[in-house]
Amino acid sequence: MGIVAVPGQVAPIVGPMIGGVLVDAAGWRWIFYVNVPIVLTALASARNGIPADAPREKVRGWLDPIGLALLSPALAMIVYGLAAPTRRLPLLGVGVVLLIAFCVHSLRARTVTPLLDLRLFRHRPLAAASALNFLSRSSIFGAMILMPLYLQQVRGHSALTAGLLLAPQSLGTMLVLPYVGKLTDRIGARPVVLAGIAVTTLGTLAYTQIDAHTSVLILGVSLLVWGMGVAAVVVPVSAAAYDGLPPTAIPSATSAITTVQTLGASVGAAVLAAILQRNASHHASASARAFADTFWWALAATALTVIPALLLPLRRREGQ
Repeated sequence: MGIVAVPGQVAPIVGPMIGGVLVDAAGWRWIFYVNVPIVLTALASARNGIPADAPREKVRGWLDPIGLALLSPALAMIVYGLAAPTRRLPLLGVGVVLLIAFCVHSLRARTVTPLLDLRLFRHRPLAAASALNFLSRSSIFGAMILMPLYLQQVRGHSALTAGLLLAPQSLGTMLVLPYVGKLTDRIGARPVVLAGIAVTTLGTLAYTQIDAHTSVLILGVSLLVWGMGVAAVVVPVSAAAYDGLPPTAIPSATSAITTVQTLGASVGAAVLAAILQRNASHHASASARAFADTFWWALAATALTVIPALLLPLRRREGQ
């Protein structure tokens, strides 16, 4: 899994650079336009390169329209409510009500496969991995929102330069990934993840001390360390989530984990953006102090991942 994940780290290195070129040369809208040919290429590659599943009996009620109608707007309203400057409570209230309704529907569903099978979270490794994924993605993507903003608004760098300065994070992740899987097989997921959390915390801690003149070298080394810690968390958690699950439950578990990861990333970005906005109102515009104070919240989210990490299995079960 570690080796397979390495190519995926090329995109975070190249992506900010390409994004910087597009923003500086063509405008921010091209960040979205460029996704169209990429998605079409991915669809064609998936169609031609991924082998088809073996024929099997059709699943009754494969689409859950009620769950789709409840969960999608619930998550959208909650995320938007967390970041909205006005009408925050009404949006959050409606989102929470829809989410509760979805939970009731999912737990009672009998004639249809739930859009998100909440009963799977009774499985301890999956529940622990999901909680850890939510918190870690909140911290990672929240921090990834703050870093380029700091480099552009406080340091005055262009979008391209900011993208280049973010490359050490992906380099650190790419360097460690090939070894994380082997180490996890040898000593288990829990110690590797705990070590990764400690390293990520160390890398994040440096950003709580930034000012307008912090050395670029310190920032780069901190990002490199941070990326190494992220790698030591992502791979073992992904593997541990499926520990002890029957093969028939893996597709639903994968959907649940992906949903939790996406929600965590969205919530982290929304919450830290709102906190940064609040901190900026207490400091001078584009103040480094506002960013440093906000990074403490990213650090807190990282520290909280220790709790679900302690619930991860020490070793994978035989035959997994």
